[in-house]
Amino acid sequence: MNKLYADAIIDLKGIPECQVLEASENQLVIGSAVSLNKITASNLFPLLGQAVKQIADHTSRNKITIGGNLHSRLIYREAALPLLLADAQVKIAGKDGEQIIDLKDIFQQEMKMESGQFLVQILVEKAYSAYQYVSLKKTKASKVGYPVVSLAAIAKDNQIRAAFSGVCAYSFRSTQMEAVLNDSSRSIERRIEQAVRSLPAPIIDDIQASRDYREFVLINTLMDAMDTLKGAIK
Repeated sequence: MNKLYADAIIDLKGIPECQVLEASENQLVIGSAVSLNKITASNLFPLLGQAVKQIADHTSRNKITIGGNLHSRLIYREAALPLLLADAQVKIAGKDGEQIIDLKDIFQQEMKMESGQFLVQILVEKAYSAYQYVSLKKTKASKVGYPVVSLAAIAKDNQIRAAFSGVCAYSFRSTQMEAVLNDSSRSIERRIEQAVRSLPAPIIDDIQASRDYREFVLINTLMDAMDTLKGAIK
């Protein structure tokens, strides 16, 4: 829309550390300038690969990087969902050098970084690549589009972890919702009903879907996710 201006733009893709995509004995390392398609093709972190495979069309995903998606001006930032579930860390560089911090401490509705800092790498414990998972995206009309509801979930230690995009005005993982979803004293239907009441912000109402329809889709998407993971959770 020609509303963004800059005196200079620095291309980070030439920095070797930003292009790393590898697994060590205990850790997955994903450079911020790695394209979404490359992440999917690597199968390094299957849940992440599946989640980013549903972002935009194939040609666009050759250009979109994971760092670019995390810093997107759009509210969706779907690449964040698997990373929040996996307690990912990020390597940040700036004028004071490099530091490694938890993603959840810097991803507060959006990436909160200081002036002059940039994202170098994302670090994930290798064990998360083996957990049972589900990635679901519901759009208005086609497979390619902004999400009405996007959900990523894993089963860890007989508990479900879930993160969402498209539901509220930002992507999130809610431990309060997870506590409700993992309450085995209730039926699945009651858990989901209470989880929806525990959303951290109002359900959005926009051109993609009305608030009521989004809630309906969210409930059904949670049902599908719980059914997929039922063998691995309480």
